[in-house]
Amino acid sequence: MEIYENILRTFLETNANAIIELESQKIISEILTVIRDESLDDSQCFKKIEQIICIFEKRNINTGFRHDF
Repeated sequence: MEIYENILRTFLETNANAIIELESQKIISEILTVIRDESLDDSQCFKKIEQIICIFEKRNINTGFRHDF
C-alpha cells in the first residue's frame, strides 16, 4: 500500500508544479503585454499599473490595500 501512496504523492506533486509553472508563465505573458502596450502616453502610465494589479487580483493574488480603489 505504501508504494501506491508514494506513486500518488509523486504524481500529485509533479502535476501541481506543472500547473504552477504554467500559470506563472501566463501571468508574466499578460504583464509583458501590458508593459509593452505603447498606446498609452507617459501621463497614462498608471493605467498600466492598474492593469497589472488586475492580472494578480483575478487570480486572487493579494497586492495589498494601496491599490484597492
